[in-house]
Amino acid sequence: MTRLLALLFILATSHSALAHPTGSMVVIDGTVLWSYVCPVESPDHHACVMSWDEETGVRSWLISSFSASDWMMAPAPDGKVYLVERYFDHARQTNRTRLLIASVGATPEELLPWFDDPHRFGEAGFAAIEGGGFLFARYPNLYLLNEDGSASKWLEWPVAVFGVRQVQGGLLLIRGESEAWLTTQDGSILTGWSKLLQELTSEPAFMGNRVFDADYEDGSLWIAYWGKRRFEVIREGARTVVKSFDKPWLPHAVAAAGGAVFMLASTIAAGDDQGILPNLWRMKDNELELLWGDHSGNAGSACVNPDNFAALSERCVAYGL
Repeated sequence: MTRLLALLFILATSHSALAHPTGSMVVIDGTVLWSYVCPVESPDHHACVMSWDEETGVRSWLISSFSASDWMMAPAPDGKVYLVERYFDHARQTNRTRLLIASVGATPEELLPWFDDPHRFGEAGFAAIEGGGFLFARYPNLYLLNEDGSASKWLEWPVAVFGVRQVQGGLLLIRGESEAWLTTQDGSILTGWSKLLQELTSEPAFMGNRVFDADYEDGSLWIAYWGKRRFEVIREGARTVVKSFDKPWLPHAVAAAGGAVFMLASTIAAGDDQGILPNLWRMKDNELELLWGDHSGNAGSACVNPDNFAALSERCVAYGL
């Protein structure tokens, strides 16, 4: 089982396997930032940071000059964002990475220059922690980034770690394969969730049954459930399907802030680096709104989805596309 999980992780982070979804999504003072490919149909995989806000809508902010590149992000103090830019150096057969900080829309400032990156810093999430260090996940452990780009192992976690991110109040959300924990910055567990993975009732998605991303706000755990092609929320012990998708759509990023939740899904298939289509959704005041992409991927509302046995009527939104 351990070898299988490692293989799936390698596939998930291989540029030859799919056009994306390596990257992340954050909300900074009402502006949503996520990593994608620019232009979207490009087979060269020049990664970019996209943004959306109420005033300007969707636009690209930063585009990497490197092919086979990625951006990863995490919140920074004073309304800024930490940015990790990475590309694969084919000549040296290694990943090269640098760390930056920026105000949204401004030119980034380099904090850590390019370094060889065997640990793939930031790919499974990262967070600035007290004392000025950066914590990140690299299956199956949690690490601290050193100033020279090397990494030191952090705490011994009881199960293999699949991801980490900073959430509301500077807390950490640490994910295992089918578990998640809300912790303080020293790793003390405040609460947790188990059995995130459920038995599949249909053909498994590419890369199998997995939770690809998760976020936490105000007692709610929001998950991008890749394996079941849907977004879900767990609140007060109830698990509710928020948005479901048909094949080939797959949910791969979610971010919650200020009472709104942003959810990103794309058409992703093995060996297909072209023709990728995005869907960026916002859920606010119990209503779903498509912010970017065509009206596609709908598999019925949470209220009528027969898979959604845990949905509560007051939490459901009837919507038709």
